[in-house]
Amino acid sequence: MTPAPRVSVVIPAYNAAAYLDETLASALAQTYPVHEILVVDDGSTDGTGAVIEAWHGRDPRVRRIRQPNCGISATRNHGAAVATGEWLAWLDADDRWVPEKLERQILARDARVSLVYTDRRNFGERGPLPEIASEHIDMPSGEVFEALLCQGNFITTSSVVQTRDSFWSVGGFTTDERVPVCEDWDLWLRLAAAGHTVQCILAPLTEYRVHAVSTSRSPKRMTVAREAVVERALNTPAGRSLPFALRQRVRGETLRTNAWDFHRHGFRREAALAAARAVAAWPASLESVRELLRVVVTPAG
Repeated sequence: MTPAPRVSVVIPAYNAAAYLDETLASALAQTYPVHEILVVDDGSTDGTGAVIEAWHGRDPRVRRIRQPNCGISATRNHGAAVATGEWLAWLDADDRWVPEKLERQILARDARVSLVYTDRRNFGERGPLPEIASEHIDMPSGEVFEALLCQGNFITTSSVVQTRDSFWSVGGFTTDERVPVCEDWDLWLRLAAAGHTVQCILAPLTEYRVHAVSTSRSPKRMTVAREAVVERALNTPAGRSLPFALRQRVRGETLRTNAWDFHRHGFRREAALAAARAVAAWPASLESVRELLRVVVTPAG
């Protein structure tokens, strides 16, 4: 009989003391016992270290991995490098899991599947976001490269468990300076481009905390990262094999998203430029034309 795989939970933490207790409690409450919980303290200056040490005193599976501040990708990669489990479970320091999450994911895997993700429940300051993420976006299983390009990122990092081998086979999270955000989308695209199969559990087993700051990140940084991620994916062998029309549609849709993002933050000139580029990349898209007109004549609101 094949032994049950060991699951290493990797939690990147930077000044996360306010929420880390809830996060760690949810990881330790899993009906499938975790092998270890590696909290990578990314140079925190608040009480994050004290929270981790207190939990370690109660349960030695919780370990503090200390490092100077170096960003989310390098932090997750550090945790994965230290991990000894066959499967990695990503969990952000302000998110939570329902108790049966890992058990259902481990039961759902098979020899073909490298990554299992779940639906999520949004909570906190979610504004217009739906409570359940799948109410807004499809969450497919199988070969998802084209879906990730066309739909955007539907895989929540805190919902993912994946084999350690699959993670390192594509080099882990990118440290490309153009991708300080969207680094998770970039990883899923590289995994899918390399032929890895994913499985979705369409149940909100992950609880994603929405902060006001989550909806007000720098649009310039986000737009640069989106374009970089898409071009990186389109330049893989899988991306180059796509029909030209689909490649251009993906570029056009990405630019249209950028136009919307600029516009809602009040950057009308940048929004109009992104919308014009969207029309140039994918002229067949009436939505791109409408976006161009909207950002030129309508004030942000």
